[in-house]
Amino acid sequence: MIFNDVELHELEKLSALPDIFTRLAVSICPEIYGHVDVKKALLLSMVGGVTQSMEDGMKIRGDINILLVGDPGMAKSQLLKHIAKISPRGIYTTGKGVSGAGLTASVVKDPVTGDIMLEGGALVLADNGICCIDEFDKMVESDRSAIHEVMEQQIVSIAKAGITTCLNARSTIIAAANPIYGRYNPKLSPSENINLPTSLLSRFDLQYILVDQPDEEFDSSLASHITYVHRYNVPPKHTYVYYTPAILRAYISRAKQFQPTLTREAADSITQYYIDIRQLTLERDRCFSRTANAQHNDRGQFCTARMLLSTVRIAQAIAKLHFSTTITQQHASLAINMLIHAFENLHSIYDTTRYKVPTISSQDLYSRIYQLILQQRLQSHHPSIPLDHLKNILFSHGYVESDIDTVLRMYEETGVWMLSQNRDTLNFIAV
Repeated sequence: MIFNDVELHELEKLSALPDIFTRLAVSICPEIYGHVDVKKALLLSMVGGVTQSMEDGMKIRGDINILLVGDPGMAKSQLLKHIAKISPRGIYTTGKGVSGAGLTASVVKDPVTGDIMLEGGALVLADNGICCIDEFDKMVESDRSAIHEVMEQQIVSIAKAGITTCLNARSTIIAAANPIYGRYNPKLSPSENINLPTSLLSRFDLQYILVDQPDEEFDSSLASHITYVHRYNVPPKHTYVYYTPAILRAYISRAKQFQPTLTREAADSITQYYIDIRQLTLERDRCFSRTANAQHNDRGQFCTARMLLSTVRIAQAIAKLHFSTTITQQHASLAINMLIHAFENLHSIYDTTRYKVPTISSQDLYSRIYQLILQQRLQSHHPSIPLDHLKNILFSHGYVESDIDTVLRMYEETGVWMLSQNRDTLNFIAV
């Protein structure tokens, strides 16, 4: 996409907003209530990381693959269709109606000349774009194995009817699936619910589990949102202004033109996170090995060396989203926070009454939010801070609203601060 000077100036103004990440994310399919974390991940997937080409010919993919697993009715299909629609190049297909040849390539005979030729499948047609695969769990295992090579090497190797060649399939894969028993069972581990091979799961950079759990407050907000959409044919007003699909498409196309490089500080943060998460996974494996459920062998499923590459790719996408030529420590922190939330999402639903499964400490997360709030208090030199302004700053650091509200409630109960009567201002009592 080619931009003129006026369009470039407008896009630069948007990128300078401190909460542009959240603004763009909530503009994705605004008719669907919630799922802000998932929408942020889908946004980063559309932007993508940086594909590295080495001098010896080796390539490291920059595309960010995402897997959504959840109960029926969680809007997975709608999100996939919307992504395929607003992406500059997007293809939507379903696992039930596609074969291995339909995904990769098939050999056909020309009806006129009789010559043998190749016909590209969905992944080849989505080269340099996005391929959304719905009902991923309904695919036949032999057909699903055809995409292993595409997800990492990003090529399709063909050896059929005397034709031996490789086709480019540099496509991002966003897949949606239902749990093995139709609905998610919290008594089983994530791997038992997802029922996909570890070799395939490790190729997805981000995995999210969407569970339909009854909650009176959430259900009330969801019902109000849906009925509003049906009454007025538009989504309800939000704190942020929704951007149109045309603006989203233009912004993403501009962001994809950047090729940010990794700084030393960002590299150190990512390295330390990888070491910590590996140790956490090791402790989790030890807990499982001491139980009667050890034969299910969850070992290393969610933390391999590919997770380190995933962290780098997500940090690259965040830097591109901010039109930056370098990956700063803040970009790395945002990427780490996204991976932490995705990791906790996989295990927080799991019923740990049978096992003591270590998870990332919520207190550490809350402490970081609290320290950021104190930092804003000291910089403002004023005992009161507008709550909207404070939340926008915390959103720009990658924290989600539920965690922010928890910290606000915790320290309000302990008397550190107090919210105004209309709950739009934070007043400090003691620091």
